Amino acid sequence: MKTMKRKKKGKINYIKVYMVLLLFYITAMAVFYYAGGEELHYRESKGNIGEFGADNIVGDITMERIVEQYFVNQVCFPEEIKVLVSNYDRKAEISGNILLELCIEETGEVLVSRLLAAEEVGLNEYAALTLPGRERNLYGIPMVFRLTSTNGTTGTSATALYSSVRELEEGRFCLDGEPVQGSLCIILQGEDEVWTGSHFVELTLAFGVLFSIVYLFSAWRNSRGKRDLFFSTVLAMRKYGFLINQLVGRDFKVRYKRSVLGILWSFLNPLLTMIVQYVVFSQLFKGGIDNVAVYLLSGLVVFNFFTEAVSQALGSIVYNASLITKVYVPKYIYPVTKVLFSSVNFLISMTALLLVVLITGEPVTKAFWLLSFLIACILMFSIGFGMLMASLMVFFRDIQFLWGIFSLLWMYMTPLFYPESLIAEQFRWIFTGNPMYYYVKFIRSIVLDGISPEPRMYAVCLAFAIGSLLLGGTVFKKTQNKFILNI
Repeated sequence: MKTMKRKKKGKINYIKVYMVLLLFYITAMAVFYYAGGEELHYRESKGNIGEFGADNIVGDITMERIVEQYFVNQVCFPEEIKVLVSNYDRKAEISGNILLELCIEETGEVLVSRLLAAEEVGLNEYAALTLPGRERNLYGIPMVFRLTSTNGTTGTSATALYSSVRELEEGRFCLDGEPVQGSLCIILQGEDEVWTGSHFVELTLAFGVLFSIVYLFSAWRNSRGKRDLFFSTVLAMRKYGFLINQLVGRDFKVRYKRSVLGILWSFLNPLLTMIVQYVVFSQLFKGGIDNVAVYLLSGLVVFNFFTEAVSQALGSIVYNASLITKVYVPKYIYPVTKVLFSSVNFLISMTALLLVVLITGEPVTKAFWLLSFLIACILMFSIGFGMLMASLMVFFRDIQFLWGIFSLLWMYMTPLFYPESLIAEQFRWIFTGNPMYYYVKFIRSIVLDGISPEPRMYAVCLAFAIGSLLLGGTVFKKTQNKFILNI
């Protein structure tokens, strides 16, 4: 009778589990769409014609002079085009105005124009034309930016500046219809359309179908008694959930045992560290960071959680040798509980970050909902990396000393207390392979800019998280049977 009850209790209702997971998926995607906002649909264009230096002038822009810059537009929705002009420092003597026009080359259609009065022209300053924005997708269309004058005369007119060594790709620069080597100093800014935003429903359905197929396959394998990763993990968490709670609770009590402030230290630690680094670095990098306090704390909260979680997981197998040799428990429970213990401190530290955000006047936007995605990714990444380091620690005890040096180097390779712009272009490649760079940049987009990161960031963060989990889990599984011989 008892055996029958146990079997009934252990039986899984696959349909019920699927419906719960599906409901969670739909809710998560709805929240993601809401919190993502316009950043899921549009992003600042990377096809802009950027700023570059000038070394020559076109001369007085009189009624007879026509200055034209032809180029192929690489921005979906241009918002502003600027040109570098100058009044020759004539000030009161200048009287000629400048007509600025942005046209489609093939049809001659004038998209936007502006009559720039003489008194509006400064000394080597940019004059801007503002476009309506998202009315038309103008990507790939050949255009011409034209400067003329309705009353300019020699000696009283303004001029435009150009570079004789820089030429725009697929473009040409003309003075009075004659080609001239170089390029007019213009800057084009705007937004590009993001593919994921316009196809969000299709992507949601595609991932939903993929999830359903994977789930059905896993359910089929598990129902036939075959070992399946998903259901094995779910059953293990249900079976050993009480033990996980006990281990996390034990670590929590041990850490704050006989401490006067107790759990408050989880709140104070990141704040005090931020204050120290704020004093040290705020003046040094003041010009490159808008809100130094939030900039520092947002990076520290994420990076400190990762280093603490891995440091805790590092010795989880070695230091629990007495338990491992006496009681059977899946060995991955030990590094996982260490990371979960650190995640409690992480969540408390996040409240400290929120407090600083409010004190410094940064707006709390709907994008803050997306922090749950970051927490899930950094948690998976830390568990995977922690399992990897715990496995290595069993066989190579020097790992505990090497990790301290490696984590310090990793910290300096991540822009925690210095602006990203400080890094020379030839060293930017270092960031592309640094997972913590993406996680730190992700949280700063939310708390500092108040917007969702670009869709590519979600894919990168998730890829690093899953990759770490697969690598750490595989190494741990392959080596766990040899732990007993080395601890």
